[in-house]
Amino acid sequence: MTKHAGFTVITRERIPAGTYVDEFVGEHLNTEEKGEERKTISYAFRMKCQVPGRDIIVDPYYLGNVTRFFNHSCESNLAPFRFYKVHRRKLHPHLGFYASRDIEKNEELTIHYGWDWWIDAFQKGYVSCCQCGTPKCVLPNTHTEEELKKDLEKLKREFHGVQQRMVKRKAATGNKAVKSKRSRHD
Repeated sequence: MTKHAGFTVITRERIPAGTYVDEFVGEHLNTEEKGEERKTISYAFRMKCQVPGRDIIVDPYYLGNVTRFFNHSCESNLAPFRFYKVHRRKLHPHLGFYASRDIEKNEELTIHYGWDWWIDAFQKGYVSCCQCGTPKCVLPNTHTEEELKKDLEKLKREFHGVQQRMVKRKAATGNKAVKSKRSRHD
């Protein structure tokens, strides 16, 4: 347990950068069948799917493993990646984590929850600041209530700007992936 973030995961051994750590396990729901809204803060991850409009939500609320206890850090030491098991089924990607840098023995394993999570958590009143305590923390616990409101508005504007750039890029490419001009033999 941590003072501010509840349960945590600490490594018992050094983990070199690039090492696979674990799969994020949970119920696989698509955005159309999300079902009931969870009454507490969400542990779920949303993944873009290769089928347009069918994002996948991996929700460990009822079924999960140790990865659901990875806390947020603005300077996380784990990074997510999508992978497929046995068969490449577009509607069933899996989410794993690898070490984004060397992680020392007895260090907490952390991930970045993403701006969607933060905006949702602020709007629902689950959190009012970040508790990671890193030097690069974007929402440290030293803010007044008024400063927190300003930071939330700034986050919303930045997120809206990212969304607008994505829409423009999709429109410019005809909603298709941009193909590389390099050949396999370059």
